[in-house]
Amino acid sequence: MVNIMNKKILVLCNHNIVLYNFKKELIKALKEEGFDIYISMPFDNSLNYFENELKCKCFETQVDRRGLNPLKDLKLFRKYNHLIKIIKPDLIFAMTIKPTIYGGICSRIHRINFITNITGIGTTFQNNSLLKKVIISLYKKALHNCKACFFENEENKKIFLEYGIVNEKQAITVKGAGVNLNEFRIQPQVKKDCLVFSFVGRVMKEKGIDEFLYCVEKLKAKKDIEFRVYGFCEDDYLKQLKKLEKNENFKYYGFVKDMKKVYKESDVIVLPSYHEGMSNVLLEAAACGDVIITTNIYGCKEAVDNGKTGFLIRKKNKEELLECIKLISKMNYNDIKEMGVAAREKMVIEFDREKINQIYLKTINDKF
Repeated sequence: MVNIMNKKILVLCNHNIVLYNFKKELIKALKEEGFDIYISMPFDNSLNYFENELKCKCFETQVDRRGLNPLKDLKLFRKYNHLIKIIKPDLIFAMTIKPTIYGGICSRIHRINFITNITGIGTTFQNNSLLKKVIISLYKKALHNCKACFFENEENKKIFLEYGIVNEKQAITVKGAGVNLNEFRIQPQVKKDCLVFSFVGRVMKEKGIDEFLYCVEKLKAKKDIEFRVYGFCEDDYLKQLKKLEKNENFKYYGFVKDMKKVYKESDVIVLPSYHEGMSNVLLEAAACGDVIITTNIYGCKEAVDNGKTGFLIRKKNKEELLECIKLISKMNYNDIKEMGVAAREKMVIEFDREKINQIYLKTINDKF
């Protein structure tokens, strides 16, 4: 292996929480291998970990994560261009859409090795719109000379290949960010008087909240079931959630930082999402021994062995979700917990973050 001491990696990310929750172990491993790490991201409390504990050099960079705003995006492009000039990195590692697009274009201009992690593609590629054409064009410019493009599910990889954004040599599929099995584990539980079904995710249509709230309304009279919702709420749903809270078996908790507590207090995690890169919520919940109900789509179905560790339903099918919740509510409690143990075992075998990070490390080392 080539001596990598003092080789510089510039990491571009659109959200500090994303980097801290899902890539901090990889950043630490890169530091331990001798790389100098520079991070461009919005700042929050996670800055202390990266700067003080890992001794990374961090640069505050605001990223507008929604839509295309020419002025804001030009400002982001200039920021990346400036950072590249002063840091002179040997490799740029980008995560999420805008860091990938504008970081990739900058890397071509400066002729710097570039790799990226496509964490999801949203709904952009589902519509024949002008925005779709613009995004595809930008991706092609950004990833033309990309050394490696990591996808978190096969469908996203297939789409990028079909549109000629990347080629087979560039494309690598990994099982999401994986899950930290030491951090997320089965914790002792006291048997409750009711089963807790929790929706964990942004409260928005694309996450399947309509289907979940339909079930809440249909089963509001059941005393042996408790429904919970965790996550930021879109304005469209606040009134509906407040109304449902009048029911004894429903509670909205908003955004919660301590996800391990959420998983411990839940029996079943419900995510009827319409699209995902790879759902970290499902991986974490399964590692903590929760049964999963989710949709049979890429980015969700990989986390479940249907009927063994959880249940898969069709997308946008509220009746299937309702029947699935009813089925679990009638199961023996010990059988539910056995499914949770099987869910944990699946994570250990297939989604260990340490194993997934080794794929990244090998790829990055190969570039030097």
